Amino acid sequence: MNEQLPWLLLGGRSSGNLQEARLQLHWAAQVVSSLASTMLPASSDDSHTNLCWMAEHRCLAGRFVTGDVRAALRLHDITLLLLNGRDEILFEEPFEQRTLTAMFERLSAVAAQGIRLNRPTSTPPDHPVAHGDLFSSADEAAFEELSRWFGNSSLSLERIAASDSRASEVRCWPHHFDIATLLSVSGHSLEGTPQTIGMGMTPGDGTISEPYFYVTPWPVGSRTSLPQLEGGEWHHNEWFGAVLRGSEAAADSTEAGQKRTVEVFLQSATVAALQLIV
Repeated sequence: MNEQLPWLLLGGRSSGNLQEARLQLHWAAQVVSSLASTMLPASSDDSHTNLCWMAEHRCLAGRFVTGDVRAALRLHDITLLLLNGRDEILFEEPFEQRTLTAMFERLSAVAAQGIRLNRPTSTPPDHPVAHGDLFSSADEAAFEELSRWFGNSSLSLERIAASDSRASEVRCWPHHFDIATLLSVSGHSLEGTPQTIGMGMTPGDGTISEPYFYVTPWPVGSRTSLPQLEGGEWHHNEWFGAVLRGSEAAADSTEAGQKRTVEVFLQSATVAALQLIV
């Protein structure tokens, strides 16, 4: 992790108006993850398909496959990349005005010797590109905004994970399209369930349409008296956890202020989550 990487100011586009770009990127990420899904041995938790944020190229990059190459998705202009072991760009092709099938076939041709790439078994929310429509990056501000969300989130999550030995590596999971780390808490619940705290950012989903940071304890006991959070709120609809909505995270007009809002929330919510785990 590069400590000198800057926080990029959020709010260039309203966090509530990113759904179209988000869904296209979610489907585009399936193309990128398909290379490792096809070429690497399957892991029980599907971690062979997940991605990491690369600040140098502002992209989400998959795992290395044979020949020390990996696929990546540059978010701000929705472009497919192929990187070598030194993370140099070997190939790039925009999704713009291309179909999902065409991009699967293009990646197969340049990186997998024409082998048919595995399609995702857990698909993203429905979108016309899944049925043959062309990708469109016409809303440049929306794609740029989402790129900043992923870059900033990686910066904060990597900083926290580096200081906590309980944290897993920070990865983007293509099925949910969230970027996160998982803290393994010492001990087990009475039922023998491992105790964990999930911490991450999703660019929006079916429960909250705008980007948001979350901290989710598991398993939890009584929720009748919840610890107070420094920013954000407790979320109870379909799943339970602490949430900081994008509109609140981007309310400050300065980079330093936004970064402070996010990291104070994540730290306070983690302390609160520890109090709730049974």
